[in-house]
Amino acid sequence: MAAIVAGAVPAFAADTAADVATRQLLEQLDERKMPDIALWVLERVTADPAASAELKAEVPFRRAQALVAQSRTEADGKRRAALFDDAQAQIDEFLKSAPQGRVAIDAYTQKGNLLIERGRMRLEQAKRPGADVNALRKEAIGYFDEAIKALEGKVKPGEEIKQIDNAEDAVVKEFREAKARIAALKPNEDDAGKDGGKDKKPAIKKPVRRDPKVEKELERLEADQEAIQAKLVQTRLMIASAYFEKAKAFDEGSKEWTATLEASTKQFKEIADKYPTYGGGVMARYYQGRNLA
Repeated sequence: MAAIVAGAVPAFAADTAADVATRQLLEQLDERKMPDIALWVLERVTADPAASAELKAEVPFRRAQALVAQSRTEADGKRRAALFDDAQAQIDEFLKSAPQGRVAIDAYTQKGNLLIERGRMRLEQAKRPGADVNALRKEAIGYFDEAIKALEGKVKPGEEIKQIDNAEDAVVKEFREAKARIAALKPNEDDAGKDGGKDKKPAIKKPVRRDPKVEKELERLEADQEAIQAKLVQTRLMIASAYFEKAKAFDEGSKEWTATLEASTKQFKEIADKYPTYGGGVMARYYQGRNLA
């Protein structure tokens, strides 16, 4: 699950060669787990008058990403909590700009991931001798609820998505737009060979010939659509996992524990049933069984 819940670097459009180089550097630092240097680079970007406005707009999100990475190696609880506070403030600041598309997906996913980690941290603290268990569990539930809010979609199937304020709706909107772009490039192939006569035998469909450039663009769009579909599965896995983590904040066997765990199990089952050939679908079936056990 680590690969699913980890925040990804958003696919921002680059305007200059310097922007491209800076983004590549930040991505390499993230891959090599060097958040301290990434934070230093981001400070230089902020202070650099030559840096583009687009690159500077990304700084809060990328700073949050580096802070979350830094928190994973921080042993001191208070220092780690401070890093989480700073990271969450940076993500919220970035989200005020109402990002769209892949940027919104990554930002809300990162926020959900951060809040899940904060909830887990509170539950770990509740296990310590002398801890105020009830207060820490209550805080954990709050973090898990906020994580679910950042991740779980509100729009029902078929409804128009007018506003993006969570990861799932952002992914669904991207998927719909990719599907529409593909449909716009394809002729009405379902009607190919029809002659309009009720009593006539249907004509044999002729293979559709397309311009090579259109064919290449279709291949690219279809691959993109497949990637968005996989991201949707990952996002839904993360939502179901957030419910599972939230269940741990309740007494085992309690009404709240049962209801939350059942909600998680139902979501894992839906993912597994809908996407049985995806790796995420296989994982969902495994976690469904884990929940039932």
